[in-house]
Amino acid sequence: MTTLRAASPSSEATEPARPTPSPGLDLPALVVGKVSHVRHRPKRYTFVHRHSSWLIDLDAPPRLPLPLRPFAHLSARDHLGGQPDFASLKGAVLDALSGAGIETGGVARVVMLAHARALGFVFDPMTAFWALSHDGTVVGAVVEVHNTFGDRIAYPLRLDADGRGRMDKGLFVSPFNDLQGWYDVRMLLGPERCGVWIRLDRGEGPVLSASVVGDVRAATPRAVARDLLRTPLMPLRVWGLIHVHALRLWRRRLPSYLSLLSAPRETATLDDTKGQR
Repeated sequence: MTTLRAASPSSEATEPARPTPSPGLDLPALVVGKVSHVRHRPKRYTFVHRHSSWLIDLDAPPRLPLPLRPFAHLSARDHLGGQPDFASLKGAVLDALSGAGIETGGVARVVMLAHARALGFVFDPMTAFWALSHDGTVVGAVVEVHNTFGDRIAYPLRLDADGRGRMDKGLFVSPFNDLQGWYDVRMLLGPERCGVWIRLDRGEGPVLSASVVGDVRAATPRAVARDLLRTPLMPLRVWGLIHVHALRLWRRRLPSYLSLLSAPRETATLDDTKGQR
């Protein structure tokens, strides 16, 4: 049974600030670029792959022409506990922020960076949500992380003026990392570029760094069709590449922490979080 766990904000969370506004966002859009990963220790390992994802306003989800829908379908049920619709998903994001002590009264829109379903399949290692005020200022953010074992966790973040925040690690993600450490995060949302950079640290330097970044392009039917030809079946591609790279790391004899999957974890389920169902 899949359990959705909600994380508490880090005790070292950044103090409130006024992040740079993100006006002029014309959504829905595609974010076309690259995903990169650098494992710094105990053995260095890097990869870079072409990548694309969707950037949408939860108040105005895209509706594609019928021939494209089997290959690009966004569903609120894939996020934050399986919400029945996008209005409920927006409410879940605001509830997560409110639970972390972030005031959401001035939020006008919530923008999501995510994969779309392809042939009924979806896997999103990281989904990002930005809560924006009427002038485009970032009020707060939520990063939802999924692992390949069926678990997911939602991290509410208060970002500083440079889009940076910190969150304590609360989910077993990779078989080659334990649950120790924290993530330093940088989130960029603009009319031309969008990206999320995450670095895992344990106090002795970075363990790994990962990023998803790309150009923001209008999601016209022609652009979507072209993107599907450039990077077809993106969720399946991501799922497959994760396992390919895991096999390569295993062959390099990196220490494994798979036993942690059976260990009890004390992170609260999202079902226990106020406002969630």
